[in-house]
Amino acid sequence: MKSIKKYETIINEALRSALEYDTPEGQINEFISFFGKHIGSDRIYIFEDDEEHHVTNNTYEWCAEGITPQIEHLQGVNMEVIDWWYDTFDEGKSVIISDVEELKGVHQVSYNMLKYQNVCKVVVSPLRHKGQIKGFFGVDNPPAVDYNALTMFLDMIGTMLISLLKIRNTFQKEQYNASMSSYSALSEIYLCMHLIDIKTGKYEQIKKCKTCRKRM
Repeated sequence: MKSIKKYETIINEALRSALEYDTPEGQINEFISFFGKHIGSDRIYIFEDDEEHHVTNNTYEWCAEGITPQIEHLQGVNMEVIDWWYDTFDEGKSVIISDVEELKGVHQVSYNMLKYQNVCKVVVSPLRHKGQIKGFFGVDNPPAVDYNALTMFLDMIGTMLISLLKIRNTFQKEQYNASMSSYSALSEIYLCMHLIDIKTGKYEQIKKCKTCRKRM
């Protein structure tokens, strides 16, 4: 019970800290880094699935001091490499690996991948949206803790992260639409400039350009 209460306090404090940032990217990075610093771990990360290409990508990462970042090496990871993780997620459970050596010879590819990253133990929880798994959130080499309490904690974090990721997606879409709208207007103006006969000073062709006609 004490562990759960401790985690609830950390979540509330992390949210307050994250909301001090103006952009979704800043909020997400602060959110996971806050946890990393306060629960004690080597690395915390978010993977988002690309179902069309059947890969998953490490999109966010926090590393403790002295820990080598892995995010650049974990792009386009074939989901089949960790298909047993997804099977566990489908059962409504988190992946708990208390000793990576137990994977040797059983899940050899996963063992090799984690061993290469110097991971001795890991806890990973799914990110769900409308009942569908959209990725996962993991903690490498957490301290000796009550794993059941930690998985409950990660489940709560996962719910909040999905909300932050949805806000990010909306934010990026609005930025894209705004930039495309500006680009379209500028392109039309540029086109009009070439429709003007500079030598004669005639503007007959400018009627083809609604944007410039309004400005005239």
